[in-house]
Amino acid sequence: MQKLFMFADCYIKKCNWKDLAFIKLCLLSVGLIWGTSIPTKYKKIALFSAMTIFISTYIPLMLKLFKCIGKNEH
Repeated sequence: MQKLFMFADCYIKKCNWKDLAFIKLCLLSVGLIWGTSIPTKYKKIALFSAMTIFISTYIPLMLKLFKCIGKNEH
C-alpha cells in the first residue's frame, strides 16, 4: 500500500490543474454511471452516503483553497 501512495505522490507532482480536472471528470462520469445502475430501493442510502462524503471532503478542500488565496493577497 505504501508503494501505491508513493506512485500517487509522484504522479500528482507531475500533474497540472488540467490533468487533475480530467481525473475529477472521469470520477464524476464513473459515479454517474454507477448511480444510474443502483436499484430504486438503495438510491436513498447511496444519495445519503454520497452527500456525506461530498460534504466531508469539500469543506476541508475549500478551507485549504481559501487559506492559499488569503496568503496570496498580501
